[in-house]
Amino acid sequence: MPAKLMVDETKTFTGSMSAVELLVEEATIKIDPEAGLSLSALEPAKTAMVQVVLPKPFFTEFEVDQERYVGINFTELIKVLKRAKSTETVALIFDENSITVEIKGKYTRKFILPLLAGEPFKMRELKVDFKAGARIECKGFPSMIKDLELVGNEVEVEISTEALKLKTSGRGTESVIEISRDDPILLDIWADEPSKSIYSLAYLERMAKPATIAQDMSIEISTNTPMRMRYSLGFEGANVTYYLAHLSV
Repeated sequence: MPAKLMVDETKTFTGSMSAVELLVEEATIKIDPEAGLSLSALEPAKTAMVQVVLPKPFFTEFEVDQERYVGINFTELIKVLKRAKSTETVALIFDENSITVEIKGKYTRKFILPLLAGEPFKMRELKVDFKAGARIECKGFPSMIKDLELVGNEVEVEISTEALKLKTSGRGTESVIEISRDDPILLDIWADEPSKSIYSLAYLERMAKPATIAQDMSIEISTNTPMRMRYSLGFEGANVTYYLAHLSV
C-alpha cells in the first residue's frame, strides 16, 4: 500500500528538507505510523551530521501503514519542492520504487522521482557532555555568520553564564559578535563551566540557512568538542539538528 504524507506548511517542510541537502546529496528517511518522519545522515567528510524530526501532527495527512526506510536523492527532491509556493500544499506519495511529489494550488502538478535503497538507522544523540549552551532568536544568525566571514575562515565560539561570543580574526583584523543577557535576542543561557571551541565558518554558513524557517535555535558546546545546533520549527517536537566537529589548534 502506498504511503502518503501531506503538508500545508510548505515553506517549513521545504526548508527542513533543504537542511539535509546542504550536507548530503542522498539520505534515508524513516516514516513511522506513530512517530512521523525522521532522518539522520552523516556528511561524506564526517565533519558534520544532520538530523530532522517532523512528528506526525506536523502533517495534515499521514497515511502510513507500516514503518519504512526510504532512500531519497535530496538534490532532485529540493529542485521540485522549491517549485511549490507557500500557499500551496505538497504531498509525497511513496510507492514501491518511486516517490510522487504532488503540488496543489490553483492547479495540480506531479513529479515522479525514483527511490533509492533505504538503510535502517537509529536516531542517536552524539555522546558529548555539553557544558554550556545558549538559545537565541535565530532570524539574524545568517547575517552574523556573514559578518564573521568578512574577516576569517574559522570562528571561536565561547559561552559563559553571561554571554555567547563569536570571534574570528585574520590578516591583523578581528571580528567579535557578543550576545549578552541584556540583549533581546538571547532567550536563555547556561554554563556548568565556561566553554569555548573553534569551528569552520564554511560549514556554519550552510548550517545557518534553516534560521529562515525556525522560531529559535540553541547552540551547545564544551571546550574543544563538537557543537550541537538545534532549530525549533514551531511545532512540538519538530526540529532540525546539526552536529559539527571542532577544529584542532
